[in-house]
Amino acid sequence: MNAPSVNPVIEVRKILQDELELAKNFYSSVGYVQVVQPEDKFFEAFHQRGIVGSVHLTLENGHWILRGMPIKPQFQFFSIGTKLIKLLETDLQNRECFFLTVCWTISMVKSVLSLWTF
Repeated sequence: MNAPSVNPVIEVRKILQDELELAKNFYSSVGYVQVVQPEDKFFEAFHQRGIVGSVHLTLENGHWILRGMPIKPQFQFFSIGTKLIKLLETDLQNRECFFLTVCWTISMVKSVLSLWTF
């Protein structure tokens, strides 16, 4: 998919259990490595019937954990993440959700450190 020149038309929705293969294929296409469990929740952003962004929630020890939110690079900065989070909030209905940033943090630290000289 090429980068859109104007705000793309994006549909966000929770995917159903029989659509898990869509999420797995998207994660593979963006290099997102995470175990996908059948009980997990997935909220996807679609553009022209293809997934361009996703939020992945998993239930661990009775708590919902946001495990990742990959957005295809050419679709970043179009508020897709915001739309996905709003949909997630509606689905959770005031239940707690935690966000673990370990992978993102390691990646960001590497990026920042590569800019510095010691």
